[in-house]
Amino acid sequence: MIGVDIERIDKIRELKIEKLDRIFSNEEKEYAFRFSDFAKHFAGMYCAKEALVKALDDKTLCYNKISVIHSDSGKPSFENNEYLSNILSKYGVKKIDVSISHIDEIAIAIVEIN
Repeated sequence: MIGVDIERIDKIRELKIEKLDRIFSNEEKEYAFRFSDFAKHFAGMYCAKEALVKALDDKTLCYNKISVIHSDSGKPSFENNEYLSNILSKYGVKKIDVSISHIDEIAIAIVEIN
């Protein structure tokens, strides 16, 4: 489980777009900016990516190539793109489950790989 202080992510407004681009995909930015409390959503997606890095024990993963997507009901998952497929194949991962939650101050994510 990974957690992050949302206030830290809320400073994203002050960041240059290049820094956002290093962490989040275009789809993730579009998703988060739909909400007035976008920092919570950015924080949750960041935590999910960090949890995946920890679960795989691979710090070389490129964050902006791993995209968190959400179903119509809001359930998060990782987009099964070519980059992630290659990583999962490398580690023999067949399934990933992700859960993201946040309250006013903290966002957390849990990733389970099988």
